[in-house]
Amino acid sequence: MKTVLALSALGVASFASAAQADLVAYWNFNTLTPSGGGAGPSNAGVTSYAPATGAGSINLTGWTSRAGTTSPFGITNFAGSTVNAIAPDAAGQALALEGGTTALSNNNATLDVVVSLTNLQNPILTFASRNTSTGFNNNQVSWSTDGINYTNFATYTLNTTFALQSFDFSAVNALDNASTVYLRITFLGATTASGNNRIDNVQVNASIIPTPGAAALLGLGSLAMVRRRRAR
Repeated sequence: MKTVLALSALGVASFASAAQADLVAYWNFNTLTPSGGGAGPSNAGVTSYAPATGAGSINLTGWTSRAGTTSPFGITNFAGSTVNAIAPDAAGQALALEGGTTALSNNNATLDVVVSLTNLQNPILTFASRNTSTGFNNNQVSWSTDGINYTNFATYTLNTTFALQSFDFSAVNALDNASTVYLRITFLGATTASGNNRIDNVQVNASIIPTPGAAALLGLGSLAMVRRRRAR
């Protein structure tokens, strides 16, 4: 009985460890240089960003560039936030995406968070975001495993102060153990060229898929606990 109980404890511990959420990738944008003195932001026109922690990329598609601190508007950065930051990160900078010039060309432009979920499941995307009064205000979140075919997942609205946005993809089984996952935001609703969304402290978290051995031990442990209760 002691051996069975020991296996039970081991099985429960192994399963709990496997179910714990792990950080897959994190972007804080704090290496971006504040604009000023006519020099412009350090990421004007940059369309791909590596994470500060973990592995993956953030890719921007369909955006106009930005020259210095003047038009054409597009990709820039402004002061960030500590909302959803991993301590001890400072507020620093945030990625800022603007409406664009001709016919507000950046409406329908996209941001893809790209990560691998090999041996992982139940991904959750979180980030801090705010807009200006004329910036994007009704954005679409979707997902893909091939970067071509996307399935709509949710929409969200913004206000002019940073707030946490959270999207739990646990029910999307197609993402579990996928070698490449694309979590897309499509930006909609900007009404002026300089109206913008600011995005900061992007996190993707997921849980490790339990090994067959861990699942078997959990079942054995549960059975042993039931028998022990009946024997009392």
